[in-house]
Amino acid sequence: MSAAARHLGVTRSQVSRNLKKLERDMGAQLIRRTTRRLELTQQGMLLYEHGICKTLQGHQVACTVLKPG
Repeated sequence: MSAAARHLGVTRSQVSRNLKKLERDMGAQLIRRTTRRLELTQQGMLLYEHGICKTLQGHQVACTVLKPG
C-alpha cells in the first residue's frame, strides 16, 4: 500500500479507503491482507489480468467483469 501511495502521490490511508470502497461497490474482496503481505484474491487476479485495476476509471467495467450474470 505504501508503494502505491508514493506512486500515486497520496497517503496510504487514501489508497486503503479507495480500495475498500471499490471492493464494497463490487461486492468482492480483491486483496487478501495479512500483517505481513498483500495477496490478490481470485477476483483481484481476474481484474488485474484484464488491466482494469490500473485505474479507477475502469470501475464500471470492473463491476461488470466481477458480477455474475
